[in-house]
Order: sequence, then structure tokens, then C-alpha cells
Amino acid sequence: MDMSCLPDDAARQHPSFFETRQDELRRELARHNADQALIEQAIEAGYFAWQIGQLGSGEVRPCVMDSYYGNKYAGLIEYDRFVRYLRNGEFDALPARFAEYSVKSIGEVRAILSRPENARYAGRMSFRGQTKDHWVKRLVPNPSAKREDGQERMIVPSWWREWINKNPAERQAKPSGSVFSSFVLAAPLLYHDIRDWRRHYRGDEHRGGEACEVCIEMAERRETHLFEAPFSKDVPLLEQHYGIPTIGLDVTFDPAVAFFFASHRFVPLQNGRASFELVDRGNHQGVVYCFVFEWPPVRETEYLIRDISLFKNLPPIRPIRQRCGISAFHMNEIAAAARDLHAVFYLDAAYDPSALPTVSDLFPTRNEDEFYGALLELRELNPETWGEIIEYEGL
Repeated sequence: MDMSCLPDDAARQHPSFFETRQDELRRELARHNADQALIEQAIEAGYFAWQIGQLGSGEVRPCVMDSYYGNKYAGLIEYDRFVRYLRNGEFDALPARFAEYSVKSIGEVRAILSRPENARYAGRMSFRGQTKDHWVKRLVPNPSAKREDGQERMIVPSWWREWINKNPAERQAKPSGSVFSSFVLAAPLLYHDIRDWRRHYRGDEHRGGEACEVCIEMAERRETHLFEAPFSKDVPLLEQHYGIPTIGLDVTFDPAVAFFFASHRFVPLQNGRASFELVDRGNHQGVVYCFVFEWPPVRETEYLIRDISLFKNLPPIRPIRQRCGISAFHMNEIAAAARDLHAVFYLDAAYDPSALPTVSDLFPTRNEDEFYGALLELRELNPETWGEIIEYEGL
């Protein structure tokens, strides 16, 4: 989440970044007389050499960074402590502090959130729902993040999931380009409301003469898009909500939305479409994470998506309906969100979903969400480019 720690652009330009830092870790751990086999296990598990800055002094001291948690407090470990942990498992660390609840309704959830210990974080609490918890066990689990059986909870953006429990040197930064930031690819969206826009785009309407008002409008949209899209936070948001993997973790500021995703499973269908189906009562394994992100802080006033400016002519509705926000996590901190947990809600077997939003509430149809409809048209015309866009049955 800290973009300054290891920007993906830097890693893309220097693909040997992790290898170089891993070699440095090998040398430093060997200097501390660590066993060679343990050193290689630490490398494979995702640790590498880093430095901690001394606040106010400008000095730095060497340390170990865990590429799952970056510069979160669990991700930076001094060498002496790390070597002692490798040798005998000893590590003095405060346990993770967050409340856990088993709940039967969204009403019960709201009552819990209104308690003083939670209400004081109003506006800073964000939520994410999943149909089950995900845990992994690494060769060398993080001593501050692991539970007694050595497993660690993985709350990881979609782009990074395939690299869990693999050497971080294999991780690939997400390409900087996007179908939404590319003017050429996004032109059908940008001009969707302009009749016969392709003729104006090719210049057929004004050969030998001055550009018409439509062409001037299209040129203005083009210039705005070329200037804004490469830096727009709307790009990963749109990717995430319409089916393209991102380094952003999708959260919502409405707990009812999170509980929808905890109680409804995503189901791929044989016709290439997908749907959301309610998990049968008694079979719930759903979980909702409540975060209070400390640094950088994630506040509803700043992160809640109220409008999307990138395609003003064709406003996407789905992200707004889901009252969401998105935070980026980079290749040296893929699971860092777990370190900002404030509370975890588990769905009781008798959970009652009747007061939750419906599928059509959160996923408006192509007629309501014209942006979604336009994406489906592009998916049909050019599946090679737009094939990741998800089409939902009946929507």
C-alpha cells in the first residue's frame, strides 16, 4: 500500500531487483552464521534484504523485509531477531489485536459497529466480504502474522494471488497499460454516445474542409483522456469491478455490501457467463474483514467512489452502487492488508441474508449501467482484447 517503498515501475525496469536483494540477504545471514538450508528457505518464503531509515538522523540500518507485508510493522525484522527466529523459532511479538464476532444478521453487525470501541472509527472503517477465509503456510512464516499452526491469513488483490507461496523473484508487475487508459482501445467507450463517431474519427465527415462541432468535441475528449487516464485512479477501479485483475484491493464502506459477497458465491457458467448464488443456510463459511488502514489512511471522505470522471459520457454505475473504494498493494506487500484488520465477522450457520442488497442492486443490468452494456458489446466484437470482462447471467 506504500507506493514509495518499491514502485512497480522500478521493479519492471529492473527485473532482477528481488534477486539482487535476495543475494544480499544470503550474504548477511551467512555472516550471522545462519544455516545455509534455513537461508534458502527464507529466500523461497519471500524474505529479502532491506534498510530501515533512522527518523531524523538520515542514517539507515540493515534489516530483513518480508515481501508479503512490506514496511508494515510485521514486514521489517532486524537481523539478529530474524536469525534467532530461524534457528529456534523464538520471536517476541505482540499478538495481532482485532475483535472477532459470529453474527446472524446485518442488524446484529450494525449494532456491534455502533459500540463505542468501534464507533470511534466511523468514516475510517472499510469492509471486504469473501465466502471463506484463505490461509497459507510458508516455509518460513512471518513470526508476527502467523497463528499457532504456522498459517497466515491471505487478503490479497486479484493480480497477486497466483504468486502466493512462490519465490517473489517470479512475481511480475502488472503492465502499466490498460484497456481503459489506452485511447485507441477505449475510443468506443469515449465516443459511445456520438452517432457515427467512427466516420468522424477517420475524418470521413470533413475531407477537404474544416472539422465540424462533433470532431471538435471528440478532439477535446481525446486530449482529456490522453492527459488524465495514465494517472487516473478510475482505471484500476474499473478493471476490478468489471473483471480485470488488478493490484488494488476492493473494499466497501457499506457493511451490507460486504456481507452480500460473504453470503453469495461467484459461479462460472458453461455459457461463458457467471452469476452470484446465495450460499445455502447452514453451509456458510463466509467472512467479512473490517479494516482501519493506518498508513496511508483510508477514509470514506477521500476513498468512497461517488462519481467516475474518466468516462463522463458513459458513467459506470456498478462501483457507485457498491459504495466502494480501492487501495493499491505492490509487489513487496501483497498481503499487507491483513495487518490493518480492526475486526473479523464470521457468518453464523443460521445467518439471515434477507436484509442484504440483491444481485441486481449491486450489479445493475446493461440497460441501467450503460458502461457495462458497452463493455459487453466490445467483448463480443473483440474477445481477444476485452475477453476478461465478466458477463453476468440475466444482467
